[in-house]
Amino acid sequence: MGNGSRTFFVDRQGRVIPQLPRVNGVGILSLTGELIKANIDSRISYLRKDGTIVWNQQLKYDLGNGAAVSEKKYRPDRNTLVYYPEFSGLADSQVQAKLNKELENLAIAENPKADEEYESTYESNFEVDFHTSGLVSIKMSGYDYTLGAAHGMPLMDYYHISLKTGKFYSLSDLFKKGSNYKQKLNAIVKKQIQARADSEGLWPASFTGIESNQQFILHKDSLEIYFYPYEVGPYAAGFPMFKVPFAEIRDLIDIQGEFWAAIQEQ
Repeated sequence: MGNGSRTFFVDRQGRVIPQLPRVNGVGILSLTGELIKANIDSRISYLRKDGTIVWNQQLKYDLGNGAAVSEKKYRPDRNTLVYYPEFSGLADSQVQAKLNKELENLAIAENPKADEEYESTYESNFEVDFHTSGLVSIKMSGYDYTLGAAHGMPLMDYYHISLKTGKFYSLSDLFKKGSNYKQKLNAIVKKQIQARADSEGLWPASFTGIESNQQFILHKDSLEIYFYPYEVGPYAAGFPMFKVPFAEIRDLIDIQGEFWAAIQEQ
């Protein structure tokens, strides 16, 4: 049982059993022998009957050189659950503090207002998608559902961050100043949309070109431009992605720039 903020055991008369622990969060508690299995806020843990935690599931990414990304939880109400990243072990503690504050602000920006608690549900999570010794790409994804809607809206944003300065890189940072990179990328993406229009139901006429702050995914040898549902295709198409090998755009890349250098680091 639970009250929206804590989960606990009750007897057959619906009374709270005081001898067993109450756990912060929303989920299910079950007895497994001498231990209690807690599936709370989409995470598993095992407790003794006195509430002592024996083991808990916790996400942590080792970035090397002592740096790591761990999860923090934001659970202001029963309809909102957000897991967001927190850095530790960065060489510059001031950069780390500033970066963690920015990520916290980004993660909780979608929090429903208190008076809208029962009108929508919002959940989000994150993962480290790509990293080098000087760069990390964090994928933050979620799902926002308004009560009564035919379906919710999936959310997915990538943040490409310097581990040295804490800078959030945008797509334009990858290219030489004054280059026609948008024109080149537009041509590549448009061709792929047209080629996949019939098989995936994409909408070539809806593609009007990329933006300087266009969302993208990083790989060691390429990038992927992607769009939200309804931007260049129906909801069923999800997030259409279009791969662009670095080899095809190398003449436009600022190979002396800090973003490119960070991508190439080991």
